[in-house]
Amino acid sequence: MAGGGRFAIPNPSPEELERPIGTDGGIRPAMTAFGPVISIRCLSAMSEVVFSAFRLSGKLPFGFFGIYTATGYNTQMFKTLVVWFALASAVGQPSIELISVYAEGAAPLNEKDYIISRDAATKDALGNALWSVATILLTQEEIEFNLGTINEFLISRGMDYVQSYKFIEEQMDEESRTYTTGMQFTFFLDHIKLVLAERGVTFDQRDKPKVALLIDERSVGVMDDASFILLPSSAEKRLEESLVKMGFNVISRGEIRKLGDNEQVLSAVKGDVDAVSWLARQYDAEFIVLGRARPISQTEDDGSKWVEGEIDAKVYDGFTLEVLWERQVVERIEDKGGGSGFRAVRMAAETFDDELQEFLYESINTR
Repeated sequence: MAGGGRFAIPNPSPEELERPIGTDGGIRPAMTAFGPVISIRCLSAMSEVVFSAFRLSGKLPFGFFGIYTATGYNTQMFKTLVVWFALASAVGQPSIELISVYAEGAAPLNEKDYIISRDAATKDALGNALWSVATILLTQEEIEFNLGTINEFLISRGMDYVQSYKFIEEQMDEESRTYTTGMQFTFFLDHIKLVLAERGVTFDQRDKPKVALLIDERSVGVMDDASFILLPSSAEKRLEESLVKMGFNVISRGEIRKLGDNEQVLSAVKGDVDAVSWLARQYDAEFIVLGRARPISQTEDDGSKWVEGEIDAKVYDGFTLEVLWERQVVERIEDKGGGSGFRAVRMAAETFDDELQEFLYESINTR
């Protein structure tokens, strides 16, 4: 291996040059989607075309020059890397459909080993979460008709579909002798659909419930009211991603901006009833989430500086305009300058996001 921080690769043998990439259990890149797997010799030949184009133009793009320098001006290695990056970018990654669900589980309290109780409660929560997914995908009649299939291929194989999970809360109740857990699971929804469809389960093509979402965030610099909708909101983006995972069709600022009436939109964010009604009529959304996010700087008597990230938002019924839920979340961190305000708002957004998901889960299940 070469020193000095340079990249170094061994020279491949003639046999290795002809071996298709990935056939030895190693990397199988997305580029194989173009057709047959590509040998290293083929890749090298393709790189000649790319590098020749750069050479004829008399210059290298800045990013590629950085790669060229990092390889120690190794022309052959540079050419290979360029084609790897170009092909990987061209093919891209397939989209994965996920869904996040909150569920609770309970199990008898085992005083000798709490882990046994925790595992049993977790398993119960997983089963309940999968039943929630089933109710999102299928009508009650479809669930009853396919009950055996759902139990055998979905509920009993729960961990096969889990992308991630986290514990929201845990509790040991000595009086009832029960261990309970509240958990959030994220499942591979496309995999669930595929497995059930292969067993003959058909899905009702119902529209996803709509949520109109807009958070007026002023985390960076000073912005006048007329311009607030032009810049993105990190808090709103986080909420949007979570709502999509929950199975909602989210209408966020990109769509709302097309309405062309920023003044009316801002009035809705501030809670003007007529403006909220106007916004609701545009989309026929079941829920409307509107709010504000701000960093607030503070200096204590001892001279220490702090910044609070604050999110204050409401959830409206999209049809009755009733305020279904309202929450203000504040997270406080030491002000170290730079992006402290942004970080504080982001922390508040994480807390708000968890609480919003819990509310919407309950609302959906009780409607």
